[in-house]
Amino acid sequence: MKITTIESGPMGANCYIVETQSSAVIIDPGFMTAQLEGYLLNSRNKVKAVLLTHRHADHMVAVFQLSELLNVPIVVHKQDSECLFDVSVNLADLMPQYNFVPTKRGREKCVSDGDELSFGDIKIKVLHTPGHTVGGVCYIIDDKIFSGDTLFKGSVGRTDLPTGDFSQLKKSLEKLCNISKDREVYPGHGVKTRLSFEKQHNPYLSEFVSCKGCGD
Repeated sequence: MKITTIESGPMGANCYIVETQSSAVIIDPGFMTAQLEGYLLNSRNKVKAVLLTHRHADHMVAVFQLSELLNVPIVVHKQDSECLFDVSVNLADLMPQYNFVPTKRGREKCVSDGDELSFGDIKIKVLHTPGHTVGGVCYIIDDKIFSGDTLFKGSVGRTDLPTGDFSQLKKSLEKLCNISKDREVYPGHGVKTRLSFEKQHNPYLSEFVSCKGCGD
């Protein structure tokens, strides 16, 4: 499996292309960058789905273009799904420079905690991890966690925006902490890390969450 990271937009959001020889999914397409356009020019037929980790515009401005170009499902948690259609939900109304265009209804595939998805030969498990937003999720693909704005290297997502809730975030961090197998973590901003490193060094995990097996 190959993972390509594309950083875009004024907030430096990470878009990920996860691909095998025959299939691909795109996670959090913030902006339609030259790098993403180049990939689609050569490999658009491989893309089976677009996945959103949460509702904020900096992670999804390119969704409309992708949905029109690819005609593939847009995967999003049911509690954040209105972000595809409403600028007050995804906060693009506060950032007009993002030029967000709503997606057509019917393209969304709403998911819940524990759902298991297959797109070509890519298998994905959904973990509902609210706190940054009410519908925030992490996606587990093989031994990788795509954590959106739930977990960063050494930090976590902010909870002062609409539907943010620090008490919910703590429960979500505990859910991640209880994953016993070590995994690479690909966050919505910043560099990748490892779950074992965060269990040992991230103050939000060690101080606020009782982590069984944190030193594993």
